Amino acid sequence: STQSTGDGPPGSRGYTGRRGRTGSPGEDGMPGIPGLPGPGGQKGGRGRKGERGDQGPTNVAGSPGRTGRPGPQGDTGDRAPNGEQGQQGATGDRGKSGATGESGGCDCVLEEPRGCNCDTHVYAVHSQTSRLPSCPDGFKTLWQGYSLLGYASGEITSSQDLGRAGSCVESFDVMSMMSCDGTGVCRHGVGSDKSFWLMNSDKEDVPLKPMSNMDQILPYISRCSVCMGTNKAVVKHAVGREQPRCDNGFKQMLTGYTYLMAMAQKAGLGQNLNSMGSCLRSPQSPVLLECLGRGTCSVYVDHVDFWLAQDPTRINPGAWGMGVIYSNMKDIKDDG
Repeated sequence: STQSTGDGPPGSRGYTGRRGRTGSPGEDGMPGIPGLPGPGGQKGGRGRKGERGDQGPTNVAGSPGRTGRPGPQGDTGDRAPNGEQGQQGATGDRGKSGATGESGGCDCVLEEPRGCNCDTHVYAVHSQTSRLPSCPDGFKTLWQGYSLLGYASGEITSSQDLGRAGSCVESFDVMSMMSCDGTGVCRHGVGSDKSFWLMNSDKEDVPLKPMSNMDQILPYISRCSVCMGTNKAVVKHAVGREQPRCDNGFKQMLTGYTYLMAMAQKAGLGQNLNSMGSCLRSPQSPVLLECLGRGTCSVYVDHVDFWLAQDPTRINPGAWGMGVIYSNMKDIKDDG
């Protein structure tokens, strides 16, 4: 036989052997290098409600909070209804008695002896000029106007007392009278109707020619005032040259000349001597201006004025002054 010295071909795979015994733990290896950051985890679910904590201490004041900012202005509210009327209050205590007052007075004409009439009295005063007159001391002016003497229609005359308020009308009218008959028909400005006015004494020219323009007429009409006061007027006249003196206990209100009456054709216009209307401040001739219903005013030569005359000698009562003619106002004032 022949023997070979080289390796033969591999044999077939053998059967798996039994598991060996567990070996001893090996030594720790070297630390590995840090791993890369992992991807972000998903949001976790809501945790469970925690348990209630213990109660804190009581009666411990907190610090004051900061002042808040002002809020916006609110809308205007509705008006509240009126409340019910309250009950009447209780009567108050009676007051103490006042001190005794001084003796009273009423600014009357009478001075000494004491005594007065505190009723209200109304008078009219006339300036006989274009100026408005002032009321006497202690009197109040009620109104002012133009001096009216009266009216006439045919043979019927209505005279105004110059001392009373009716003689002072607030506005001037040539003819303010209207006549109405029994049939109910009224007529204004009838030709026979007339009005009479107190003239101004400061006019040198006498308007004998009829005037129809109001600007021409008014400067000739006297102005007047109606006065009210507590003084009772007593008019006193003298027939001598001396001005009459007031009696004891009276004081003087005004002075003038005694006017009795006027005649204009068939119309007579008189004054009462116990009225202030009979005491005119200035003597004059003519006294009145006549206005007709047709709208014209003038002085007529048949007008006659009557004044209370003086008796300077009283030697021959009833015959003094007979046949004496005065041609100017100065002589009339001195000797008439």
